[in-house]
This record gives sequence, structure tokens and C-alpha cells, in this order.
Amino acid sequence: INPKGRILPVFLFAARHWKKDIPALLAEAKKKYPGAQLALAPVLGAHPLMAGLVEERLKSIRTPKASTLILVGRGASDPGVKKEFFRLAKILGKKYGYRKVRPCFYDMLHPTLEETLRKEAPVTEGQVVVVPYLLFRGKVLQRIRQIAQTILSKSKLKVAPVLGLHEKLLSALDQKLNPT
Repeated sequence: INPKGRILPVFLFAARHWKKDIPALLAEAKKKYPGAQLALAPVLGAHPLMAGLVEERLKSIRTPKASTLILVGRGASDPGVKKEFFRLAKILGKKYGYRKVRPCFYDMLHPTLEETLRKEAPVTEGQVVVVPYLLFRGKVLQRIRQIAQTILSKSKLKVAPVLGLHEKLLSALDQKLNPT
């Protein structure tokens, strides 16, 4: 058997799992099937459709363009994640017209969510929207909400929905799996 195909792990950014763990598994598969032609598709990264998906989530909670957006990534030990995440924040600000987009991280990288909220809260007059850049709900989202609620008043804070399953996500994955 000589399988041929592309492997599409659904990761937002390229960190340890994508750079080390999955290639190790692919190497094992290639040993087991020496004729296998398996390639690893790229991660989503700062794909424009992902910025569009964030915009969809912000529209769903009627976010004014003058709001301060706190874009929260999960965090990773890989410094390349920070660069790519900040690039996504710039796309969100420039393409969709949000005046103040502050990228930060829940864990492992700086600035952290707490640092960013403590810096922005005193100087922001309007709405602060915490935007969890996560694929799904869970403990990380719960903790992000807790951190935000301890620093900001309920009247000033909104928390956007996670990315979740959406047509834009599926289209971005399709483009990564089948590049033109």
C-alpha cells in the first residue's frame, strides 16, 4: 500500500505540536509505509478568512468600531506564534476598521491578558471587547472570562464568542488543504 495525501491538523498557529509532534508521527507512518507520500498542510495562521471570522463574531455582539478589542490568543512556547498573532491583529484593525486592537495571550507569551487589561482599562472610555481567539469553548475560555471580569466592570466589558465552526473556518481549511 502506497498512500498519498495531505494531513490537515486544525491548528491556529505553528507551535510544538505542528512543528515536532505531528512530523514525528508522519515519520513513523513513512517507516511503516515506505512508499507513502504524505505531506503536512500549513496551519491557519493569520489567514484573511480568519480575520473575517473574528469580524463575524464581533458583528454577532454588535461591536462598535470605536471599541477597544483585546484579542486573546492561547499562547505557545514558540516565538513565531507571537509574530503571526500580531499580524492577525493588524489585519483585523486595518481591514475591518477597528481603531484599537490589542493582541495578548492567555499563557506563555507576553503581553498577557491581565497585563493588557490593566493597561487599557484606565485609559479606555468606551466598550472593551475581549476576543478569545480560540476554536472552541472550554476551561481556557472560562478563565479568560474570569480574568476580564475581575479587572473590568460588567458595564464596560463584552466577551465575544469563540471562533467555532463557521463557513469561513472551513473555507480557510480548504484553502490550506488545496492550495492553488
